[in-house]
Amino acid sequence: KVAVPVTSRYAEDPTADPVVLVDVNEPITTTSLVEVADVHALGLRGFAEGDRPALDCPELRTEWEATLGLRADDAGATSRRVDAARRCAERLRGEGVQLEGYVMAEVADDLRDLVIADDLAPVNVAGGGFATVAVTAFARSATDVVSSVLLTSPVSPGSSPIGDPVQSPSAVNLPNALT
Repeated sequence: KVAVPVTSRYAEDPTADPVVLVDVNEPITTTSLVEVADVHALGLRGFAEGDRPALDCPELRTEWEATLGLRADDAGATSRRVDAARRCAERLRGEGVQLEGYVMAEVADDLRDLVIADDLAPVNVAGGGFATVAVTAFARSATDVVSSVLLTSPVSPGSSPIGDPVQSPSAVNLPNALT
């Protein structure tokens, strides 16, 4: 069982279908979307304050900080991050965390569950960055309830190592990093 935080803000006079927001860079406390619609922000599994288990990976954070100034496709930096992700996964699994529930396909299912549970349909879906994968997967699978999709800073599904790690030329070992 995984807790998924949902926070809602209600528009004074909504003129649009409700919005489900999945974007760590668009906090519900400051989003302008609430000016036209009720907004329901879905937190990402394992990343909201107070989540248990918390998916904290200091091993990976250290490598990201150490390699931040390098090119995004630097093979050495990618290898260091992959190794750090592997160590983190091993540690979390050793602590009993089942990592299989923390993928963007599950976030897409969380979106569906929220829309159904709160009877929000029809709904607009907004998201960006690495959540693009979950937002587009949900929109594609729920065309009967999705009015529109708003992507901010999107990661192009199918063309990014975020959506498909094999797409990265320097991520040769990435598919095995978390196994």
